[in-house]
Formats: sequence, C-alpha cells, structure tokens
Amino acid sequence: MDKKKSIGNAKQKKSILRPFCNTGLFVLLIVLTFYILLRDQNLGEVWNTICKINPIWIIVAIGCMILFVCCEGINICIGLNMLGKTRGLHLLSCIRYAVYGYFYSNITPSSTGGQPMQIYEMHKDNIDISQSSIILLLILANYQTVTVSYALISFAIRFEELKNVGTSITLLLGIGIILNLVVLTLLIISIFFKKASSCLLHGFVSLLQRLHIKRAYKIGQKIDIQLTEYHRCSACIKANPMRVFSIFLVTCIQIALMHSIPYWIYCSFGLSNYSLFNIMTMQAVLYMTLSAIPLPGGVGVSESGFLILYRTMFPAELLSSAMLVYRGISFYFCVALSGLLTLLFKIIITIKSRK
Repeated sequence: MDKKKSIGNAKQKKSILRPFCNTGLFVLLIVLTFYILLRDQNLGEVWNTICKINPIWIIVAIGCMILFVCCEGINICIGLNMLGKTRGLHLLSCIRYAVYGYFYSNITPSSTGGQPMQIYEMHKDNIDISQSSIILLLILANYQTVTVSYALISFAIRFEELKNVGTSITLLLGIGIILNLVVLTLLIISIFFKKASSCLLHGFVSLLQRLHIKRAYKIGQKIDIQLTEYHRCSACIKANPMRVFSIFLVTCIQIALMHSIPYWIYCSFGLSNYSLFNIMTMQAVLYMTLSAIPLPGGVGVSESGFLILYRTMFPAELLSSAMLVYRGISFYFCVALSGLLTLLFKIIITIKSRK
C-alpha cells in the first residue's frame, strides 16, 4: 500500500513539475538563441532602427495574429454547432479554447500540449471527449491540408531563389514537407479508409512485437480506440459537407493571416520592393521548414531561418531588427498574451465555481 502511495506521489510530483520544466527549457532556448544571433550585432543600432518603424503596420501585424487565434475559435464553434453542442456555449468560449491551444502548443515540444488541454477544458464544460476529439481532429486535418498546400505551391513558385539559400535550410524544408505529408496522409487514411487503417494498425503492432516492446498490445488497443473516433469523424464529414467546407475556408484565411505578418513588418520599415504575395510565399516555405524541428515554438530555428530566407528581401542593416520585430509579434508577444489570458480565464472560472 505504501509502495502504491509513493508511486502515486511520484507521478503527481512529475505532473506538477512538467510545466515548469517545459517553461525552463523554453526560456533557456530563447536566451541561447538571442545570444548566438545578436552577439556580433550593435544592439544600440538595432534598437534605434526598431524605434523608427511605423507603428500603424505593427498594429496591423498584431491584429493579424489575434485574428489567427480567433479563427481557430470560429472553427471550434462551427464544429460544436455541427455536433449540436452550441447550447450554453458561445463564440467567446470557443476563442477561450483556442487561446488555451495556442499557449500550450507553443510551450511544448512539437506542439503536443495544445489539443489535450483543449479537450480537457471542453470536458469541464460538459462536452464529451469523443466529440471534442472529432472537432479538433477535423480542424487539424484542415490545418495540415492548407499549410502543406500553401508550402508546396510556394516552393514551386520560389524554387529558383530557394536553390541558393543553403543545403541546411533546403534539407529542413524537405524534411518538413515530408513529415507533414506523412501526417496528412495518415489522417486521411485513418478518417476515410477503415480497412487500410486497420491493416496499418495490425502491421504497426506486429512490428512492435517483433521489436519486443512489452506494451505492444496495449498501444494497439489505444490506437484502435482512436481510429474508431476517426471513423466517426468520417461520418460527421459526410453528413455536414458545407460546414466542413466552412472550416476549410476559415483555415485558409487563418493561415494567410499568419503568413502575412512578415509583410506588415516589411512595410513598417518603409520598404516596398516586394509585394504581399512575394513575402507570403516565402513565409509559407519558412513555416514548413520550422515544422521539421521539434522545439517549443520553433525557438532558434525560426529566428535563424528568417535571417537566411529574408536576407534578399530586407536590406542587411535592417535584417536583424526585422527578425526581432517579426518574432516579437508573431511569437513572443502572442505567447505572453495567451499565457496571461489563460491565467485570467483560470482565475475567473475558479471564482465562478466557488459562488
């Protein structure tokens, strides 16, 4: 009995310490990144350059990032409506789920923390785990489809330029595209092809057993339960094609808003040689490159990737300043804001539950 208690206490301590460990890793990565990237820069000149930028375009960029998060809230709302779950809930609640997802995705490796937290919060609002899983799976499938499509089209358009950026970025881009295509293919097979997904599952479990993985059977059972949810998602899609298409359109707008951020930064420095389309296509390539690196928020690779891919678009004397402003708006500011909102939501919900 004491042994069970000690194991339980150890697990509890681990779960309590995990967020602090993630945050510590996150902060360490930020410090190392900016030390490496800015150690040879004149920080006084960088700061003076930033102080001269046009604040109107910065406000537009911040607005795009806020709308990016709100778009996920809209998609969650469409999904809940599709399942007849809007009673007692409104758009603000769905945006709250989106804020939770954005914050926890960006402080955990490979964005693994966002969806479990969203499912947990929806469950507290009396939304079944199976239903919230279907909604988030549908949103993920659309998100993967749009990001991969944007990246492939952009890569084809900017192929000549990208040949000269260096083998490391090209390699990461290739890995990013392959990984996302694999994820998208597995999602499509899992949702729409029941027999194929069942064969893949049996093959995966057999492989684990041959590798002498002790929990192979239990892992197979868990995946089988998840596949059942995926097949339910397929039925949901077939029954509501127009609402699914609405989620797709909102996702297209959502990703376009995110990819437009560097352009507004570009405009804030008074530059005008490149169009919105030029910079958005480059950003689509950069975003796909980042997905190959399983770091919280792509810290490190995002900053260095920006410096490499945008060096032909931004003048050399402005490039470091532009990178700082871009990352400040598209990531650090939004993570801080979503973290504060997450804390605020938790406090409000706690106060309401005590009444």
